[in-house]
Amino acid sequence: MSIGTFARRVGLTPSALRFYDDCGVLRPARVDGVTGYRRYGAGQVARAVRLRQLREAGLPLVDVAVVLDGPEDAAHGVLLAHLERMRRNEAEARALVERLLPEAPEGAGHCRAWARARIGGAELASAVRQVAPAAATGKARERHPVLGHVLLELSAGEVRLVATDRYRLAVRVLRPTESEGGPGHALIDAEAARGLAEWAVRQRTVELECAGDEAEVRLRSGTDVREVPDGCAGGGAVAAVFPDYRLMLEGLEAGRHRLIVDREALRDAVAGRARVVSLSVSGGGTGGGEMLSAVARSAWFHVKPHPVKRPRFHVKQRPVHPPSRR
Repeated sequence: MSIGTFARRVGLTPSALRFYDDCGVLRPARVDGVTGYRRYGAGQVARAVRLRQLREAGLPLVDVAVVLDGPEDAAHGVLLAHLERMRRNEAEARALVERLLPEAPEGAGHCRAWARARIGGAELASAVRQVAPAAATGKARERHPVLGHVLLELSAGEVRLVATDRYRLAVRVLRPTESEGGPGHALIDAEAARGLAEWAVRQRTVELECAGDEAEVRLRSGTDVREVPDGCAGGGAVAAVFPDYRLMLEGLEAGRHRLIVDREALRDAVAGRARVVSLSVSGGGTGGGEMLSAVARSAWFHVKPHPVKRPRFHVKQRPVHPPSRR
């Protein structure tokens, strides 16, 4: 069955299935060699459902792999350790709420529906730093103010950060360890988002709170709470005019290779090369050029310079020839 059909059947998103394929915990039964489309079998449903349940319970991906594929005693130990962590976290949360409850005002006020998600502080900060540069600046932002923001979405056990200036599109999908409520979405000024990222990177975990369709976003780490400054956030009505990035993603061709490589190593490999650079993938550490090991796959990433006079950057899987001059 196709990735979309399989995703609906097991309760996962297609992006989650691609991520689990990259990490080696749920490989597709077959991948089309021409289109790159993934195909899944009915025999994989039980494993996918178990994987989803373990992630919903908050197990890290490393522990999920042990439960799915490790020895029975190791899986049992992992689950017991996670249960103990959950009990400890619940006790800490209960104690915090009991301390804060006397400070809360009484009365029948307006009750807003909050969407909440807990995620690693460094992970959130990294996502903001990768997405925010795609937001519009200068005259482009003056013409389209909404594009100077980062779209934050909390729904279906996912946290999404999106930014675009109509020429670039950056999307990061994060899997929180805990989530509740929702859906919630808001727009955050790109500079304000960077400021929050500088704070989040120093926190072990961060709780994202989004007040439904209202322009209110909070980040919480223990008793330390940060709010998006006034005028730097927009609620559901404003977020509704943000471009439908999902339509853009659906129009893209499926990638033939999905690799995770060290960012600084890749930057150093291509920096300063005044020639065409060819990027290729192989199953072993051969092939010449400068090799970068790829995380989450048994593959190598080759960076090869080619003797071309004009400096350009190509990503190809076959030799690159310079354009003819007329």
